[in-house]
Amino acid sequence: MPSMDAQTEQSPDNVKKLKVTYQRIDLGEVTPNNIGQLKRLNSVIFPVAYSEQFYKNVLEVGEFAKLGRFDFVVLTSKERVSNERIREEKEWPGNISNTSVLGTRQNCKNGINNSLTLLTSAYFNDACVGAVCCRKEPIPNSPYRANLYIMTLGVLAPYRHLGIGTTLLNHILHHATLPSQTPKFVEIYLHVQTSNDEALAFYKRNDFEIVGTREGYYKRIEPPDAHILKRVLIKD
Repeated sequence: MPSMDAQTEQSPDNVKKLKVTYQRIDLGEVTPNNIGQLKRLNSVIFPVAYSEQFYKNVLEVGEFAKLGRFDFVVLTSKERVSNERIREEKEWPGNISNTSVLGTRQNCKNGINNSLTLLTSAYFNDACVGAVCCRKEPIPNSPYRANLYIMTLGVLAPYRHLGIGTTLLNHILHHATLPSQTPKFVEIYLHVQTSNDEALAFYKRNDFEIVGTREGYYKRIEPPDAHILKRVLIKD
């Protein structure tokens, strides 16, 4: 759900200023119409290139591939604005002109109306800042069970530590463990480059464990080795 906090502070010239912070994380499905955004996002986040077959597979996994969008706005006004008006105007960010895709927070523009100024840039509408893509892997001789492999989960660097990666992962975990899910997922796992301390810490915080290491997993990046991280979803 969107969150909005507001406060008033006394300026040096005794003029009341309103500061409003608006933050929202939305997840959207991957479709043929926005698959190009996913390709651009992956090219920025990851040091490896993904094939066209990868993206064709992504379009077939439903809830197990998602784009993450993040809205963050700081507004200021020289006029007095009541809490009632703040609540009435909670849709302000939807009226701001779209900023550039894959831009930065410094790409600011004036917006809303004459009394409000956009101080921090944001992503709106279809601009995504993170994504997750998974693959279902059948278990031999077990038609009603499968494993779930996280092919990619990443967030643009300026938007990390804002809960976007956690939101993406929690979405996957939620749908993977639904009682109605068929097949039932026994475990979820992925590969992480051995030097990627930030990613390793993220997955360990989310109850993944290192269960092995594959030497030479990556072909054109250093170091080429990858840890295998796993989280058990069904315990026998």
